[in-house]
Amino acid sequence: DGALVESPADHAGEWPMIRGSGATSVRIAFYWAEAQPFGPGPVDFSAYDAPVLAAAQQGLDVLPVVFWTPEWARLEPGSAASPPRDPADYARFITALVGRYGPNGTLWAEHPEVSARPIRAWQIWNEPNLTGYWSRQPFAKGYVRLLKAARTALRTADPGAKAILAGLPNGWAPLRRIYRAGGRRAFDAAAIHPYTARPSRVPRFLAEARKVMRRAGDRRKPIWVTELSWPAAKGRARD
Repeated sequence: DGALVESPADHAGEWPMIRGSGATSVRIAFYWAEAQPFGPGPVDFSAYDAPVLAAAQQGLDVLPVVFWTPEWARLEPGSAASPPRDPADYARFITALVGRYGPNGTLWAEHPEVSARPIRAWQIWNEPNLTGYWSRQPFAKGYVRLLKAARTALRTADPGAKAILAGLPNGWAPLRRIYRAGGRRAFDAAAIHPYTARPSRVPRFLAEARKVMRRAGDRRKPIWVTELSWPAAKGRARD
């Protein structure tokens, strides 16, 4: 999210720089609350079309992270971080997104001048183990219900699509909770956000996540690091 996505025409020069840096993909926030603010009717794709096209023009894949429940669909009215009351509402939104940006998406038909680069991987929510993104805690059972509904919708709309788990900050403990809630078969790749004061600890976070996955019978499932950061204040950062 941010200026690059919100006004891509004003930052057009950034997209070739992303490609030139060696990047092959971009992760973009798709806010459900902005696309369907008034009810389960037509979806407003205008906020996403431009950055998806800009990425495609540079040969970059897009990983959308799809979250933020509109007021009409919230389990907890008035809470911006509320999970959906009914996972089926979110699943229908996912279906609409695939219809716009997937292999047979209407965006590509409307823009034959751009080489189509369909979106095939979709990240289902962001950091649901934090109350700032999922107000109803503990999160695991509710999130797994959402995850299952979303993956079914994805595979129905695009059998080759992948459901990427929401990124989990320092996530082996919340990942364990997702498995215990029955989420093993509901995602195609785990996602970890290994925020740490020490870069040397990042491999440890991933190793711990892999242990959890191995114990759950998921030793071959990929792990994606979809957010990553650490302080630049050498000698000043604390654990």
